[in-house]
Amino acid sequence: MTQHLRSVVTISRNASASLCSDELDEIRTQLDKSGYSYIRGISPGEFDYPSFAARLGNPIPHHNGELIWDVRLDPTIESIYHAGNMGALLPHTEAVEHPGPPPRYIMLWCVREARGPGGETTLADGYAWMKSLSDKTRRSLHTNRYTWKSSDGIIQSGYCSSAVHPILEEFDARHILRYDYIDVEREDDGLLDAALEDVKEFFGEQQVAVKIEPGSILVWDNWRMLHGRNAFSDPERHLKRMLLSGR
Repeated sequence: MTQHLRSVVTISRNASASLCSDELDEIRTQLDKSGYSYIRGISPGEFDYPSFAARLGNPIPHHNGELIWDVRLDPTIESIYHAGNMGALLPHTEAVEHPGPPPRYIMLWCVREARGPGGETTLADGYAWMKSLSDKTRRSLHTNRYTWKSSDGIIQSGYCSSAVHPILEEFDARHILRYDYIDVEREDDGLLDAALEDVKEFFGEQQVAVKIEPGSILVWDNWRMLHGRNAFSDPERHLKRMLLSGR
């Protein structure tokens, strides 16, 4: 089941360089309220995406050291669970294998959208899932710690990392939700498998699907939102991505 896209900012003019303070305030409000914001009405050939990103948070390098990562088909990646293929991606949060707090915000924009069906970025509110838990389960998810590792596709590209974290962690007066159905070492503790399946089912029921168009930006709170992707068949689909820390 796919929910209706709610948090949309439509720029009344073709923004060619930056956004005004009121527009930026509205985007920040949507991030706080809904966990994501979809911004429309940008002049894609002229807009300064990195400067806009820096107004939301400090840019963080990707695993390859680049601040802007091309999300496009990469035939050299053999892993099925990698943004460089055309298959569906299961829900996850980004950078679960980082030793410290993961990036706060993920920002995507479109160079060329997928022609034909599919290719939508999917989102669901992990805080809403967290509120559905019993107090006992929530405490256990803060206490039990698990080993999270880089995906096979990231390892294939030359980066390998792992870290031990709980699924829920309090940090800077907020909660960090970490989730990855594939890249966590399974433990028979009576909690992990149940939580992984519960989140996957929740995501299927609550997800919002966004087909990012040229002249649009999708940004979401990675501490809060689960994200995935629908499969597609257009090999020319091309997005760009930045990772941001919170300010």
